[in-house]
Amino acid sequence: MAIQELTPEQIRTLTLEEKDRWWLEHVFKGDMPQLTLRAALTGMLLGG
Repeated sequence: MAIQELTPEQIRTLTLEEKDRWWLEHVFKGDMPQLTLRAALTGMLLGG
C-alpha cells in the first residue's frame, strides 16, 4: 500500500488546520497497536 502524500501545491496552499485534518484522515492509524512484541524485542536488542 503506497503512502499518500500532499502535492507541493497542497503544501503551499493548505492551512495548518487543513493539513492536520488531511493527516488524520489519510495517515494516522489510531487503532494500530504502538507497543507490539516485535517492537519490545527490538527495543531490548538495541538498548542493550
